[in-house]
Amino acid sequence: MCEVGLPRLSRLAPSGRLCEEIHKLNVKNDSAHKQVSSALNEGWVEGGSFFGSVLAGALLGSLLDWWLGTDPWLVVTGIVVGSYSGFLRMWQYMKKMDDKQ
Repeated sequence: MCEVGLPRLSRLAPSGRLCEEIHKLNVKNDSAHKQVSSALNEGWVEGGSFFGSVLAGALLGSLLDWWLGTDPWLVVTGIVVGSYSGFLRMWQYMKKMDDKQ
């Protein structure tokens, strides 16, 4: 009987050859699943890094505005600088990924 849980199909295949094929497919699917989950994980990390750069710029600008009394200007500057930093990090990541391939 096949260990995969397909007893009806294992009767059709001589000497467990069907089980071997099913196990090969499972191994291929596992590696594909790992590749997809790795890509999703990297995407979330890089997206979070970009968002964190923009948020850090906005918070630092807000704190400096509060401290210096220059209401919207340093927040806007912080958002622009944070966005630039986020895009720069994204550019470096994309170059690194391009070098891997």
